[in-house]
Amino acid sequence: LSRREKEIFQSMAQGLTTNEIASSLFISIKTIQTHQSNIKKKLQMKSLSELRNFAQNHSIPTSYN
Repeated sequence: LSRREKEIFQSMAQGLTTNEIASSLFISIKTIQTHQSNIKKKLQMKSLSELRNFAQNHSIPTSYN
């Protein structure tokens, strides 16, 4: 996942809605939805609810070394 996708994934893990994520990152809702779609594809998820459940039960490394 890209740096931005990781930020969004972590925000989803914290239970934030799409609107809340967009507000906190100062980007549009459509941009968040596009990132969520890309994350779903990369993690082979079928739905946004599946991705949200996965995010809330798994953490991802944030190190960029």
